[in-house]
Amino acid sequence: MNIQELKLKSSEQLITQAEELGIENASTLRKQEILFAILKKVAEKEEITLEPQKREKDTLHYYKLAKLILKNLINLDIKLLLIT
Repeated sequence: MNIQELKLKSSEQLITQAEELGIENASTLRKQEILFAILKKVAEKEEITLEPQKREKDTLHYYKLAKLILKNLINLDIKLLLIT
């Protein structure tokens, strides 16, 4: 999921998606707030699914690096969203 896809959706579509993700009170949020909440929830879910389970040291290092890159990309998308 990327921010451009989300920006093209209507408010109703975003509310539906937010509710499916378990975001509370989505219908009371502004469009930008819904976009941010969706991105945050997706990032949280991806972190959970990426958790390492007894991996070797090198694999753990790459996992942490990938997690950091993902977090920075999401923060960049959010900043770009707020600018545009």
